[in-house]
Amino acid sequence: MGYVEPGTEIEFFKGTWGNLHKLSGRTAALKTVRMNRVKKISASAAIALLAASPRKGTLMKWPRVKKMIHNLVEGSTEPQSVADLSPAQQEIMCSEFLRGPEAATVGLPVLQSLLLPVGSTLRDLDIYGLASDAKKIAAQVTFSQFDSVSWKFDT
Repeated sequence: MGYVEPGTEIEFFKGTWGNLHKLSGRTAALKTVRMNRVKKISASAAIALLAASPRKGTLMKWPRVKKMIHNLVEGSTEPQSVADLSPAQQEIMCSEFLRGPEAATVGLPVLQSLLLPVGSTLRDLDIYGLASDAKKIAAQVTFSQFDSVSWKFDT
């Protein structure tokens, strides 16, 4: 992992395919960019990045994990906040909060089991499960200013 200077051009590295999938000898072109301040990151340190990586695109910015990447590259130990987590991580954090006794202390049901995977299974529904009293829990996770999401309450 490293820093790519603004304006850095994408370069192509050409080679040939090996025998995998019967593509032997076919030309292969890889998109590359030059980086500086390169740092080798262990798989365990970068595990959260795998979940937050953009779904499409070869070389792109990862705005949702900007601070996490900055901290890894620069070796910084700045404290992280919920804002530094990807939406998927925020949804998991909220579902885990609902599993604990703290949920009941703030007037929320305690989640006993999930009925669907957390996040992006249904539109506007991130957590769907059963509470300890066998009632269903349906929750939508949003990290934003309260006034900017009032429409979600109507939905």
